[in-house]
Amino acid sequence: MAPRREPRWREPFQLGLQAFGEERYDDAIDALNAALRFSPRNALIHQQLGVVLHKQKRLEAALASFRQAAEIRPESAIQVANVGIALRDLNRFDEAAGQFEQACKLAPDNARNHFRLGLSLMKGMRPSEAIAPLRRALDLDPDHTEASLSLGLSLLAMGDFKKGWTAYEARFAHKDSISDPFPQKRWNGEPIEGTLVVGAEQGVGDMIQFIRFASQARRRYGKLVVQANDDLAPLLRQVPGVDTVIRRNTVPREFAAFIPVMSLPVALGNDGTNLDSDIPYIQVSKEEREAAAARLQPLGNLFKVGIVWAGNAKHVDDANRFLPFSMFLELLAVPKIALVSLQKDPRSADLQASGVAAMISDLNGYLENFSKTAAVIEQLDLVITCDTSVAHLAGAMGRPVWILLAYSADWRWMVGREDSPWYPSARLFRQERPGDWDGVMQRVVTALKEIR
Repeated sequence: MAPRREPRWREPFQLGLQAFGEERYDDAIDALNAALRFSPRNALIHQQLGVVLHKQKRLEAALASFRQAAEIRPESAIQVANVGIALRDLNRFDEAAGQFEQACKLAPDNARNHFRLGLSLMKGMRPSEAIAPLRRALDLDPDHTEASLSLGLSLLAMGDFKKGWTAYEARFAHKDSISDPFPQKRWNGEPIEGTLVVGAEQGVGDMIQFIRFASQARRRYGKLVVQANDDLAPLLRQVPGVDTVIRRNTVPREFAAFIPVMSLPVALGNDGTNLDSDIPYIQVSKEEREAAAARLQPLGNLFKVGIVWAGNAKHVDDANRFLPFSMFLELLAVPKIALVSLQKDPRSADLQASGVAAMISDLNGYLENFSKTAAVIEQLDLVITCDTSVAHLAGAMGRPVWILLAYSADWRWMVGREDSPWYPSARLFRQERPGDWDGVMQRVVTALKEIR
């Protein structure tokens, strides 16, 4: 009996798998396309091609491949979910949710797809609908830390702070988060006579936002030491309730308790009321105030608007949060204003490359730390920024700030609001659909003309 002959698509398919494993993605694509020419209705090949394209961030092409696989195998939860993954990564959250809902029907005991459904609903600014699938994912897999974290973020976005803070503690088990370095010394809000260390975590904006709770906790500890980046330390030393600031990731020789800064609301039993009761809690020294005033004196009586178009490039959602600098040039259509760039390196180079650098005051070289940035903000009439640490800084100072938000905004800006319970001086301008910064900037220009 003659040996069974392998189908002709098998060899290029295996070569594609091998190339993918060796991270030779272009070779993998070539091989998988060769396999498809022999077997164009093969769901397995379409699926693997989609995986490679997705790995390369060629999302439209990946979506096409995944859709072919799902059309061939509509009864496969894997193929249907893959379509949802590509749609989600294209910021087409409602369509993605529909795919994951179908995948959950096909495989009702698959925790991952329930999580994906919840995440897409959350990203699509439908956090109340995300709760049920996220809880279902946790019922099926209690150790699913991403579902736990997303549940916390959804509750916080809805304004259910009491439950949300507790659920948000799941971030310490998440693969992309920080660890809690001293769980055995975790402060739970009880009075202590010794030193409490408040640990830095995540970004500068998070520290600025949450350090407000230091003053609320002042009667519960003997001394408060805060970890911070060097450029933030001078500013935090002036926050009520803070005694000492030390370098990030260091601790005093002796301390009684430790708490990550974003866990302060849990320890304090905060339910989300009076979040803004301590504003302004960021102060500016007399010397820095005078220096900033002198720096901006040439602008005279013009309406001075600080601008920031990009934040931390390492942020997981950076690509969605920043605007092209050129869009801010629309603000120059408003008469009698002066634009002041608060943008720091490396994106400050966008201004110099724009061809109109002389039309905008560039303070990049002057803003050595956040104390200087705060002093400049105090001299401005308005700050217009994407979701960055400067947004939190201006809000913490009680200064007028307009914050430009992507469609899938961070949980702290909640849902459908133009104001913020964190910062009464803030006004939020949201994308009405993913990627629509043009619409946002049109509304900003109109609003700026109205107050001028």
